[in-house]
Amino acid sequence: MGLLIRSPANPAYGELFSKIQEWTDAYGLELVTVAPTYYRGAADELSALRRLVSMRVGAILVSTGVIRTEELKQFLPVLPIVTVGRPESDPEVYGISYDEANHATQVARAVYGCGHRKVAVVSPPTENSLAEHLRGVRTAEVLRDLGCEVFAVDANAFGTSKDGAGAVIDLVQHQSVTAAVFSNDLRSVEFLTQARKIGIEAPRDLSVVGLDGLLPGLELMGLASLTLPVDVVARRAVEVISQMLNDRESVQVRHELYSGELHPGASLGVVPRM
Repeated sequence: MGLLIRSPANPAYGELFSKIQEWTDAYGLELVTVAPTYYRGAADELSALRRLVSMRVGAILVSTGVIRTEELKQFLPVLPIVTVGRPESDPEVYGISYDEANHATQVARAVYGCGHRKVAVVSPPTENSLAEHLRGVRTAEVLRDLGCEVFAVDANAFGTSKDGAGAVIDLVQHQSVTAAVFSNDLRSVEFLTQARKIGIEAPRDLSVVGLDGLLPGLELMGLASLTLPVDVVARRAVEVISQMLNDRESVQVRHELYSGELHPGASLGVVPRM
């Protein structure tokens, strides 16, 4: 079985890779993994898929939010493909993913519940990460529906978590926002690191929430985050691909979604007086 996965340097992908490996072993399968360099885009991932096919793997799991489904579909006549941990809507491609809409809703309601009405939302475009983009868009939608003023911050630089931190710092310094939601925890930590250097602290000056919940020491840092259900997604992915290897025609294409749980940390506080 082949696995195309984004850089395991990101804890969310590193944990997913580890769990897929565990479940692959449990099902008696052999895993061949390709992880393109973290700063390369869809073209490099497409080349990686071709390498996996040339190695004659029996099926492929795709766990990256960069390469488009249209690019994946060209391989379907050759072997089964299941996307893992990324949003999927194509009726021809089996997808097992996190319920990003639910996650964004949980985060938005938690921020609103703490009294915040002016919120920065940091997320990348779809070409950088489809999952993170959807998290940001949905979070902003829910916040607006609740009556909040949303400041959308684009993180356009590919392969870095630093992008967007400066823009949020500017918003804090101008007292434009009382909270910021980041599309993953690495972005949250990078912001907090930069902010602390100039005397901005969470939650004193700004409440901060991330997504992933997989960074080591998250509780010690006190970072509020939503933990992704990585183990169940990895298990289901290996179960489905195993069924496809045994009898592909018996497996009906579905799009499975699994929800994680928000863990409020010290970085999410009630709205400060402005």
